[in-house]
Amino acid sequence: MAAMKKGGKPRLLHRYTSAASAMNVLSTNSLTLLSPASWEDRNDREYMDAFKRYAKAETLLALCLTAASETHHHWSVFAPGTDGVRIVLDEEKLKQVTGDGSGVTMRDVEYRTIEKMGKHPLLPSDLPFIKRYPYRGEEEVRLLFHSSECFRFHSIKLLEGTIREVALSPRLPEAFSDDMKAAIQAAAEKSDAGTPRVYRSTLLENNDWIKFAKKFEVPDN
Repeated sequence: MAAMKKGGKPRLLHRYTSAASAMNVLSTNSLTLLSPASWEDRNDREYMDAFKRYAKAETLLALCLTAASETHHHWSVFAPGTDGVRIVLDEEKLKQVTGDGSGVTMRDVEYRTIEKMGKHPLLPSDLPFIKRYPYRGEEEVRLLFHSSECFRFHSIKLLEGTIREVALSPRLPEAFSDDMKAAIQAAAEKSDAGTPRVYRSTLLENNDWIKFAKKFEVPDN
């Protein structure tokens, strides 16, 4: 089960992806789980395959989110380039369309050292939600679907208002920003996604941050 912030407040979850994928999310108001077969991390793939064999499943699909606030790492690894997008999701609303009866499990990934793995044996249900300790900064929340039937993908229909914000890549040239915002807003209007806030990330250029340095500028004589 997904965790919550201290004090019991629901978290915001983030999906880093490409602009094309984000347009699909917005225009259908849904999230699509895909096969993990192409994931870069072989450790991760092996654990997913082990669970698939244990569950005697024909299909195992997943989608990765993060509970971490915006980081340079997430943009660079999961949404690189100028067409990256970060979709901000309401965890409470997402929980209402996963879990019992939905076929989809949402759970925080646990990060373990090899030493801890030897001391604390896993349960079979833990296999898809375990990663090596060096990945701990990702703060991943994973969605998982498995079935005895064959499926290439599985889509989860979202409740209206689940998508809270859409942040465009901080590497996107400002000249293209308005057009991208308009395209994403138009996609959201085609579905029941609501009216999420759309903006360009200021991670790499934030005027509020820069103004503190400008206080030390030497005035012209």
